[in-house]
Amino acid sequence: RTIRASELARLKEFRHLVQKRGLDKHEACTGQGAAPHSQKAATLLRFLRARPGKIEAAAAMLEEALDWRRDFEIDRKIHEWRSELASCTSPRARLVQKYTNLVSLGLDREGLPTVINRHHNGDYMGLCREIGSEAMVAYNCMIVEDQFVHAHQRMMKTGHCLVSFIDVHDLYGIVSSRGFEGVPFNKQLFTVAEKVYPERLRI
Repeated sequence: RTIRASELARLKEFRHLVQKRGLDKHEACTGQGAAPHSQKAATLLRFLRARPGKIEAAAAMLEEALDWRRDFEIDRKIHEWRSELASCTSPRARLVQKYTNLVSLGLDREGLPTVINRHHNGDYMGLCREIGSEAMVAYNCMIVEDQFVHAHQRMMKTGHCLVSFIDVHDLYGIVSSRGFEGVPFNKQLFTVAEKVYPERLRI
């Protein structure tokens, strides 16, 4: 579950290449409210594992993800979602809490948060219609990045570098429910996940 000595050596090599390519100065890492994504070991490890043995390809993939983060302004949008959900005062926060199909299952045996997606319970298309698909993409990204925050805190306590998570997808009744109508939006989410959050799921 954690990192081997040989992989650590490759990770250090990858980090040097990322720095050499100037990605530490990328706007997605330096803009207002942004996090230093190019300097996070867990983030680099996921991209390195997505392109095993090819650090140049991993760096190009990381740069593409940073471009998306900058253009979509994801850090700002996630911050807004967290604030709104904490107070539950905005109309969209109340709508999402009422109609979301994402539910926490608690922690897995590694101590990391697990989420279940009950596709037949949610109404993605209705939420996209009411608050916009971009807002829903940002909301789902927030769920993912909250997992990363928890994993980082766990790593600081245990010394174990864990970067992948368990997601449960409950497809019961999806064909005859509103969940099936959310398939196009889920495809959009999967595209974002593949580009920005590679190697996140634990197999």
